[in-house]
Amino acid sequence: FTYEDGRIFTGKWVDDLREGPGQMSWPDGSMFEGEYQHGLPNGHGTLTHADQSSYCGEWVDGKQSGQGTFKYSDGKSEYTGAWRNGEYHGYGQLSEYTGEICDKYVGHFANGTKEGKQRLFSPPPPLLLLLLLLSPTPSWRLCNIVLLTFLVLRSLFRPHYHPPNI
Repeated sequence: FTYEDGRIFTGKWVDDLREGPGQMSWPDGSMFEGEYQHGLPNGHGTLTHADQSSYCGEWVDGKQSGQGTFKYSDGKSEYTGAWRNGEYHGYGQLSEYTGEICDKYVGHFANGTKEGKQRLFSPPPPLLLLLLLLSPTPSWRLCNIVLLTFLVLRSLFRPHYHPPNI
């Protein structure tokens, strides 16, 4: 079925409402593929935007709700976790890239905002690593190598945070 605005729906209709598995595409190249109930996305589905950002996960009444993953258009940054009414809500993990540097937040979100207990991980900037390795004396260099080793090992073996049962 083709809408006046150029959207195209392929799937089943029941009482003039989209029902069951279906696919909706927009003129800009965006596409939703998944389950429909009462005319809206409900259940599991994937929405891919024209800029190639995408959400794959659970839907309730046409909004991202439940567990899902949003991948940003940069191809590296992503959020995985709980959603409510189309926003990050509950326990989740957000990895945001700036160039090759990744800042990772693990914790709780409320209405799309970081809140509560959290863990924020940022690797040392490359300039800091360079300064650590180019220390003026062997004793400073050894101390800085130990510190750098600690930072690397801490990032590899950090304890996992488990959300409380709700």
